[in-house]
Amino acid sequence: MELNDFKETWKNENNKILNRLEINENRLNEITVQNSKNKYDKFISISIIGRNLALLYFIISIWFASKAFNDVFYSIPAIIGGFAMLFSFFQHITLKRANYNTMSIIELQKTIQRFRIHTSKYAKFDKGIVALWFLTISPIYLKLYFRISIFSNPNHFFIFILIIVSCVLLLKIFPFDIYKKWDIELNEAETKLNEILNYEKE
Repeated sequence: MELNDFKETWKNENNKILNRLEINENRLNEITVQNSKNKYDKFISISIIGRNLALLYFIISIWFASKAFNDVFYSIPAIIGGFAMLFSFFQHITLKRANYNTMSIIELQKTIQRFRIHTSKYAKFDKGIVALWFLTISPIYLKLYFRISIFSNPNHFFIFILIIVSCVLLLKIFPFDIYKKWDIELNEAETKLNEILNYEKE
């Protein structure tokens, strides 16, 4: 084989390798983008369901309160818990699913970032509102369906407080913060998308 033929062969093989590398890189980028979309879709869907459930819980609280309207020790807390859920519903009213048809990678990154910031911002509110709702709905539920009057029976009230304290202690001992998990995964998705953007700039 002459030197020129060897050079030409080497050049062709080198081009093939570069093409394969580029194809693999593109496929890897596509997989990364798709994984980021899947994570966002999963978390935004859960959040939207949670938002809609907050409206349902508001209706449940008001319905329970109407059943014991004259007993203010039960109805007023239920109303407060209900309106807390309504407040939570409006906090998350802006959440919506993404339209990927015309969305670029940088727009996807910004969408994920906005959602991550949103969930981090309202995480404490959400957990507090859920806890408040359970605290306010439990007494009226027990009264209406089991004839257990927590506020008029010291023993029942003590057991109720004991259950609450036990739940708090269990949460402290076995912490599971779904918002922290989401923040980590969404931040990871943002970072990987940023790597793709940096690669495309090179």
